[in-house]
Amino acid sequence: IQVDGTAPLVVDNSPNQGYTGDSFLFNATVIDNIDLPENLTVKVDWVQGSNSGNVSMNYLDGNYFTKSVTLDLASVSDLVYEFYVVDSYDNSYTQPSVSVSVDDNDSPSISSVSASPTPQSIGGYVNISADVTDNIAVNEVFLNIIYPNSFNENFSITANQTENTYFCNKDYNTVGTYTYNIWASDNSNYFTISGNYNFQIRDITHPII
Repeated sequence: IQVDGTAPLVVDNSPNQGYTGDSFLFNATVIDNIDLPENLTVKVDWVQGSNSGNVSMNYLDGNYFTKSVTLDLASVSDLVYEFYVVDSYDNSYTQPSVSVSVDDNDSPSISSVSASPTPQSIGGYVNISADVTDNIAVNEVFLNIIYPNSFNENFSITANQTENTYFCNKDYNTVGTYTYNIWASDNSNYFTISGNYNFQIRDITHPII
């Protein structure tokens, strides 16, 4: 009767970096002194943010086992995992816990950009607003305005916030079409620039006789 008392050998080939909301491919080379790779049971136990699992890995050609998982979009906490392997003789090996750093590589999202009212009369106030969100946290929001005379004004509206809406309520005294856009960044220095939008300032006050 053949008796095997040797546990399988595991070599971790997984990446040493992960990114929010992206796939992470666990990769291990597993070798046993007797069993063929396809007869081994290989699992990975993992947790990252609110995502976790204890799942079987897929056997590939040679001695490779892989498993793709999706990391938490809203967390930069480390990915912590360990491999567990057992052969047909119940010899098992549990890899010591491994931690992989996770970075945020997702830019903020800008939507619902608007200026109201338009047209507006000379000296009247125009409220420019936009919804800005990020998977982790919005860092800065800027408003860029090009005046009808090509004068460019760029300033922060980060402090002007109601929930996810950032705004600027400002008066304008030059007649013509104004072009504006919104720029937003997150804490990882990823940024997004909206498209260009327009509003108009007109002389819409009737003469007084």
